[in-house]
Amino acid sequence: MPRKAPNRYVTFIIAATSTDDETSEPTIYGVVKRRVQDAMEEVRALAGPSARIELAGSLSKRTARVLELKPNDVRQL
Repeated sequence: MPRKAPNRYVTFIIAATSTDDETSEPTIYGVVKRRVQDAMEEVRALAGPSARIELAGSLSKRTARVLELKPNDVRQL
């Protein structure tokens, strides 16, 4: 029987843009979570309910280590 893959942490890059001002630049966050839904919820709590939240990508483990990101961290990049 195949083993189940471990549920590892991923550093997601999330962009939050204010819907009040369409000309504003997005705020970029690095979020270390196991699921993308959890990362989006963390950023939504910081940016507010009216902000537009988008997944922009992810960081490599090496880059996350250089930035000293730990599990469950949320940091503006």
